[in-house]
Amino acid sequence: MTTLFHTRIKNINVNQSLSFFLLFIINIATAQINVRADKPVALPVLNNSSVKIDPAKGYLVSEIKDKVYYVTDGIYQMMFIVTSDGVVAVDAPPSIGNNILLAIKEVTDQPVKYVIYSHSHPDHIGSASLYPATAQYISSTTSADELKKHNEGKSQIPFGAFVGGKPVPQPTKVFKDSFTLNAGNRIIKILHTHQSAHSADDLIIFLPKEKIVMAVDIIFPGWVPFEQVAYAQNIDGYLELHKFLLNLDFDTLVAGHWSRLGTKQDITDNMNYINDIISALQEGFAKVDFGSTVSKVNTSNINLMMETYFDAVAKYASDKVELKWKDKLSGSDVWTYSHARKLLSFVRESGVSMNMPK
Repeated sequence: MTTLFHTRIKNINVNQSLSFFLLFIINIATAQINVRADKPVALPVLNNSSVKIDPAKGYLVSEIKDKVYYVTDGIYQMMFIVTSDGVVAVDAPPSIGNNILLAIKEVTDQPVKYVIYSHSHPDHIGSASLYPATAQYISSTTSADELKKHNEGKSQIPFGAFVGGKPVPQPTKVFKDSFTLNAGNRIIKILHTHQSAHSADDLIIFLPKEKIVMAVDIIFPGWVPFEQVAYAQNIDGYLELHKFLLNLDFDTLVAGHWSRLGTKQDITDNMNYINDIISALQEGFAKVDFGSTVSKVNTSNINLMMETYFDAVAKYASDKVELKWKDKLSGSDVWTYSHARKLLSFVRESGVSMNMPK
């Protein structure tokens, strides 16, 4: 995996944003297994999957509604809200970096007064030190504890080492339950489901009047999720978060990744796609015969036997789901197998019957 990814990078020119992203993926991907490398050519990207960004500028800043903006470099997204009391910034991806400040300056001279951390992962907040030290930094208690550990150097890997970020300002306003930020003329509700999903604590930033919601690393509008179900820590919590979002009254979703905004339909599509993989895995466990599947390998190697069987079940599920979704979501041919491998243990531990020798 390391050789494959590094070879590809040497042969292409990438901008700074993509370089940060690829470095992040390389360092995570090298620790992963079962990533299929037998499909170097993917299906064409679907028309509804992205928006155009001026490559010379390197980012897009676009008004969603009533002075609520999002900024994207095509890989990451952040959101900011212009209020009569200053700017509220949500996240600070290092891939966008200083362009965040340039984007804000394009539309207002107001200073950044509030910074909200959607969660504690450095690829989304690692450039927060760009904001004024006098701003109020807001997060959940769980994320604040995570950041304190990172900022104090108690992690094995320095915070943001792979994505170009660095230690960020410690939150100055933390909360256990939901919190409402009244900034000037704006009401901003910061919600969470009280269980882990993608991360230990994923916040939902909700503007009820403007009908805008920001939820990061859950939905990838127009695309299947990032590999391994977007590295979800808790599959039950990940699926529940979909239902939580669908119960909110909103029109526009800022999802934190890729270039375009989302809607409730994107949430429904993602939930249905993941549930299709779960159903296909259940079917695969019932239909893929263990004995005949492992008969061609060295049966004295238990690990190899189990890997061969699990691979076959995941391949059964991914082939079925890819066929259904290839014309609906971009990337289904690239990462459905990865999602199937991630979800395989979730399904197996749910008590599914396996087609084992009698």
